[in-house]
Amino acid sequence: MVVSDADIIRCRIDLASFSTFLFRPDLFYLSLQNRLEFRRLRILCPDNIGLCCSCTKMANRTSLEERPGVTTVKSIRILSMISILFLIASGCSVNRAGQKRQGDHKKPNMAVQQKTAKVMETGRDGRFLAFDNGTVKDSETGLMWAAKDNGTDITWIGARKYCENYDGGGFTDWRMPTQEELAGIYDPAKENRHGYFVTKLIDISACCPWPSDELGSEAAAFSFSYGGKYWLPKSCSFNSRALPVREDK
Repeated sequence: MVVSDADIIRCRIDLASFSTFLFRPDLFYLSLQNRLEFRRLRILCPDNIGLCCSCTKMANRTSLEERPGVTTVKSIRILSMISILFLIASGCSVNRAGQKRQGDHKKPNMAVQQKTAKVMETGRDGRFLAFDNGTVKDSETGLMWAAKDNGTDITWIGARKYCENYDGGGFTDWRMPTQEELAGIYDPAKENRHGYFVTKLIDISACCPWPSDELGSEAAAFSFSYGGKYWLPKSCSFNSRALPVREDK
């Protein structure tokens, strides 16, 4: 098989010759041998600049099978097929790794799963239901209350911040209750462990959780000692508590 001058010129040993190696291996190896012969002759005759052209023309007239030490076309094609199969196998391995990484994103987020997990009822007192996530549901009004207040004296501003930042039960939409909402859970027939007139499921530790109602420098107040409604300076903190509430949608 004789190779033309145009074919030899197109067969460059660079990044583009990879396609030649795959689809025309005979041209690839012939060009490689021509370059090696040219380099050997340049070493022998360094002053003969025109040797490149004569060496290339000599190689063009010689068939691949007639040149000693050159792998046959059949062997070259076998090597090409092996290379193609290797590339295909490598691509499959990369694809499997990509699928594995993609599958990792489908793993459930345990933190979110814990927040959305079904809660268990731990107690019942009339219309009030207590759950194991620290919340108490009022089945009459649909409100959800924190199972306990903040536990220490606090100003009105502090109570508002506490309720807005509260995340009990995995919820983030807690707020301060209104004076009427506090009055709605007051019940003289019930008493919690601190002696205040409210269901035992809501642990109010002092008489007066702050309502959200405000007027200038004063805010509304409500007492679970006797059910009284009144106003206090926002800076007052004695026996005042923060009791978060939210609408249970």
